[in-house]
Amino acid sequence: MQDKTVHERLTELHFKDDIGMYYCGKRINTENHIYGPEIRNHYLFVLVNKGKAVMYGDKETSFGEHDLLIMLPNERIHYKALEHWSISWLGLYGKAVDKFIDTLGITPQNPILHISLYNELYSIMEKIYNISKDLSLSSKFSVTGLIYEFFSVLSQNTNIGTDNISFVKTALKIIDYNYSSPITIEQISKRVSLNPSYFSRLFTEQVGISPKQYLLNKRLNRAKELLSETNASIFEIANSVGYDDQLYFSRIFKKHIGISPTEYKNASKT
Repeated sequence: MQDKTVHERLTELHFKDDIGMYYCGKRINTENHIYGPEIRNHYLFVLVNKGKAVMYGDKETSFGEHDLLIMLPNERIHYKALEHWSISWLGLYGKAVDKFIDTLGITPQNPILHISLYNELYSIMEKIYNISKDLSLSSKFSVTGLIYEFFSVLSQNTNIGTDNISFVKTALKIIDYNYSSPITIEQISKRVSLNPSYFSRLFTEQVGISPKQYLLNKRLNRAKELLSETNASIFEIANSVGYDDQLYFSRIFKKHIGISPTEYKNASKT
């Protein structure tokens, strides 16, 4: 029985060795969708329009709405949608695609990008799908132009070509201004539109420590100041440095400082 939630067009669009598209398609409100395990010989770009999924591999990775999953050639992909699932996809190949992928920091371990320019990217993929029903030469040229536009928007989303230092400066400001809230490294990487693994590697190269360690240091140093200079309770201090759970804060503090927050507070008063 044909799945009426799936719409795919086989195009086999190809111009020289630069770029080609095998197919494009979309899935609308599919229930209980499971993909793979499967290995393809080309790139598959999957934009999540609605829903969440978990990808299986060396570790489980969650992704969802406004994320772009980039399946690399000859890499095994297996994921399961956790709720109603709507996606758009492009099956691409060619030297131009190879070169572009190299700039994204995409790896088999981290094939997901969060898309801040989602509406623009979704619009282009819809245009490609609608035009590809006509296999005339003019339509093929139009689709090829849209694929390059797809890459252009994606490059703007990830700020390809800008100075890597600017990414780190922005991340440092985000941490400095938001460490008092329960912000995570994944949220910070999304704010600068970078793959979490690539962001962490870039940050560590520039700063000398990981973003996780920098955020932890910021929180613990501020906690020590509050413990020694104010009469705030441990609960209030924990909340002031981004921890909703006082007990968890106390465990983290003792693990890295060597004594509990209460012991540190009492010692600073003597």
